[in-house]
Amino acid sequence: MSASHPSLADLRKTSRIAALISLAGVFIVIVAILFSTWRLADTEVKLGNEKQQVIDLKQEKELLGADVSNLRSEKVELHKQKDNLQKQIQIVRGEKTQLEKEVADIAASIAPSTSKKLSKSGTPIDQIKQAVDDRNDLENQVAVIRQEANLIRSAFKNQFKDPKEALKLWNDQLGSHRIMATVLLTPASTYREKIDPASPTGKWYDFKLYLEFPQDVSLADTMKRDIRVVKYEMNNPFRKVAPLESSDAKSQFAKHYQGSGTLRNVVVRIEFRDKDLPVLLDYDMTKAHPEAALK
Repeated sequence: MSASHPSLADLRKTSRIAALISLAGVFIVIVAILFSTWRLADTEVKLGNEKQQVIDLKQEKELLGADVSNLRSEKVELHKQKDNLQKQIQIVRGEKTQLEKEVADIAASIAPSTSKKLSKSGTPIDQIKQAVDDRNDLENQVAVIRQEANLIRSAFKNQFKDPKEALKLWNDQLGSHRIMATVLLTPASTYREKIDPASPTGKWYDFKLYLEFPQDVSLADTMKRDIRVVKYEMNNPFRKVAPLESSDAKSQFAKHYQGSGTLRNVVVRIEFRDKDLPVLLDYDMTKAHPEAALK
């Protein structure tokens, strides 16, 4: 009995099954390829992210290293500032001690001569304040006396308004020098200014003090001839100044005084060659130069 050949229907069925199997295999291969491609892309993204993280970490490390370096520099600078501040504190403490000593010395020098009412138990500052108050009272009294003296001088000036008569009286009348000098001579001053940070006022002045004489040349020259010396007693309230003396008639008995400002109560002492009593004139530099006042 011979074997039977497959029918056409069986062949077609078998062919379709084979085709389906082939398609399933192709689909599986495509899916596998797509999955591999996706995994590769995902891996590349992750790898890129990790590389970027590494770059970011390196940059952060460099920034932190720079910050650490800056902090170290700041630390060194702060130590230097600390050392400088400690040195300045020591200097200020030394200056404070010196100033306290100077204040005590000033109070000691003022106390016996300025006021009998100064309290020995008060602090040096209290003593100085009380001395300043007493000085202000004295200046008020001096202001009244100055006004009265100016009135008297103005009244006497009319008696010497004729230069010839005044010259004759100066030469012939014994004892006239004192009266005429008091009326006809006037203290005056000029100054030059410069900036000085060490000065209490921030400025330093070179004052030139001198006498103003009558405009008549003969009378002025004669008066200069008979004046032996002019002394300027500065009366500085903050430091002792020796009297300034001038015998130079050509300069109008000028003398220079340097200080941080004007003085209110300069006493100008005029001494004559004939041994007549000296003349004492009062001069207020502050009134003449208020812009250069010692404040």
